[in-house]
Parts: sequence; C-alpha cells; structure tokens
Amino acid sequence: RGTAKGCRGKFTGSLAEMLCCEHRKPHWFVSHWWGEPVLDFVMCLKEHCDTFKLDAAEVLYWVCAYANNQTRITHELGTEGPLLSPFFKALELAQGAVLVLDSGAEVVRRMWCGFENVVIAKQKKPVVLVTCVDGRGTALTVEPTPVDVAKAIRSTFPAPVHHFERQKGFPLESLQTMLVTRLQTAQTALPEDRVMITETVQQELGGFEAANSQMRLLAAENLAARGFLGETVVRELETAVRPFNLTCDAAMFEEAVERFNLSLRCCARLSVMDGLDDTKAACIGDMLGDAAHLAVLQLAGGSDFGNIGMIAISDALRTLLQLQQISLYLNRTKVTDGGAI
Repeated sequence: RGTAKGCRGKFTGSLAEMLCCEHRKPHWFVSHWWGEPVLDFVMCLKEHCDTFKLDAAEVLYWVCAYANNQTRITHELGTEGPLLSPFFKALELAQGAVLVLDSGAEVVRRMWCGFENVVIAKQKKPVVLVTCVDGRGTALTVEPTPVDVAKAIRSTFPAPVHHFERQKGFPLESLQTMLVTRLQTAQTALPEDRVMITETVQQELGGFEAANSQMRLLAAENLAARGFLGETVVRELETAVRPFNLTCDAAMFEEAVERFNLSLRCCARLSVMDGLDDTKAACIGDMLGDAAHLAVLQLAGGSDFGNIGMIAISDALRTLLQLQQISLYLNRTKVTDGGAI
C-alpha cells in the first residue's frame, strides 16, 4: 500500500490500492470498453469534469481496470454472480455513471457493459455519455449541465440552447448505433459469463428493455435536435422509459406531426427556437392539448409570427397543469399588445 515509490518487490494489488491507503467512496462509476486508447479515455473524463464543473483533484471515478485486482481477477469477481460483483457494489455507492463510448461503439456490444447499463437504469442513476473526437471529449446529457447554465447567464439564450450547441460534436455514427441498442445481444470473452449475466438480468433485474430504451432515447433526443426527426426517432421518443425532451425547428415539428403522428403526450420539455410562424404555432397549440407531462416550454417566434400565433399558444397554456417554466422570444415577431394580452 502507499505510493508506487514506496513499493518494494512485486506489487500484487490493484492500481487503486497502490495509490490509496484508505477506503474511498466513488462519486461516479465509469462503464467502458478496455480497447479504447488510454488518452481518449482520459479526455472523456476530463470533458465530464468540465461539463459538470467538477474539481478534477477531488472527484473520484470507479474504473474496473484500475479498481479491480487484475493479478487475481477470478477471485476479485467472485463466483456468486454479477449482483455480488465489484461492478454492482461500486454502482450502488456511486451517485451517477459515465459511459465512455469508444469510436466503434464497442461498449454497447459488451455484455458486462450491458449489465452495468441495466443496473444504472434499474437504480435510476444519472448517466452521462462521453466520447472523444480528434483528441477532444464531447458529452451527451439528458438535461442542461452547470456549464450550460453558466453560459445562459452570460447570454440571451436559455440553457437548453447551449445544451444543444454543446452536444453538436457528438458523432452521428455513434448516435445511430445507440438508436438501435439491443444489449441482450452483447457478447463476452467467456460464454459462461454471457449466460450468467443474461439469466441474472432476466430473473433479478427486470430484463434489458429499460436500459435499451434509456440509451435509444438519449440518441433520439439528440438526433431530433440535429434535424433527424424521422419515424424511428419519433417512435423511440414516444415509447421511452421516461418523458422525452424535444428540441427542433417549427417546420420539422409540423412535418413530424403530419407524417409520423408525433404526440406530446410524454414530452417533458419542448424547445422550438427557429421558424415559428402563425400556421406552425397553431399546430403546436393543437398538440399542446395532450402534453400532460410538459414542464418546460421555450418558443422563439419568427418574422411571420403574430397575434394569431400568440393566441393559439396562449389558449393551449391553460391545459398545461405541470408547466413550471415558459420562455417566449418575441423580439423579431409581429406580436402587438393585443396578442401579448
């Protein structure tokens, strides 16, 4: 125990045991595939720290490669199943999880990572996806983070807009892979591990679908915000395990309603920040009637948005019993005092 400098002879513990002299509770659990470049992995965790404004000198990450004793890994993992493994115990202690997505999205094809994602979904832990592109990390989050809020304070745009802009660098290929996640098809190096994990997930944890849905929904929300609000994305939004957040322009919203029967029945946050005119406002107003879970509504009117559109939105607001926050940007519109009233 102690520092590497103080060690003599052959050390047979984990890296964490080498560096730490006492038990320490992890803040974040890290799920990853061992095959990604180490520097990419480091940049992903740096991005996570930056995105949440964490002190890198204080935050503690649990990483299996460094926390488990690799010199006696069979003993470390035990023989009593995944629910008594170090992975499960660490997840119980952590406040949230970081999923490091390698360039080939191999992490969603590894069964141990699949097990971790099932537990994350079961325990309703906050989860953040991070990947590295050209030496820089980029993070995918469900809600705006402290760095997004800080930018909103210094600008005229709300935090969800900065949230969307920050996530633009996440690779489309990775999002498309996530959109069809089926963790139950993942593989292991040892066939018996796959059987053991699959049986545990099905019999003790309620199956894979909640974890699949969580992954697919995060991808669907980001794809919609980037202009890909097609049939598959709409289906994932409406069948997900939690109310969804939708960011899109007004024309795309109208098209999704007309072509794919988009509903706001399970929508928690709607942000339409471009292209809103009276006709599209009427469409949004009609759809808001079913938005029983809507908590946040953000609309930016365009040059053809006037009193008619404003009245259509206003009439719909009376039905939104869960609404907590509304932001209307009218500086480029034709709305007069009559419409505002």
